Amino acid sequence: MNERQLIRSLEDEVRTLLPAGYPTVEQGAGRLGISVRTLQRRLHRNGCTYSELVERVRHEEACGLLQEHGRSIAEIAVRLGYSDPSHFSRAFRRWEGTSPRAYRFQGSVQESTTQEHV
Repeated sequence: MNERQLIRSLEDEVRTLLPAGYPTVEQGAGRLGISVRTLQRRLHRNGCTYSELVERVRHEEACGLLQEHGRSIAEIAVRLGYSDPSHFSRAFRRWEGTSPRAYRFQGSVQESTTQEHV
């Protein structure tokens, strides 16, 4: 498995593990069938750490899930492995500079504006 495939596979495994809580590096390595040290070394060669990868996956997933209006912010927080919705809201504000609710609203406004111009 080359480095790019490893990163993609690990991202997929992290997505799978998130609803159960923050996935440990041991879980990630175990799901890929490699040692923790090997995983850390390969991630380092790609300029990232395990925690940075998990945060990136959480951020990407959060942005996508917030576009789905059928889920509450609390449900999204749980889906992303946060034990408390306020922890998710703080992380999201750090990533995007706005609250999850405001981000969702901005997406709704942009979507309706786009549809009006079609």
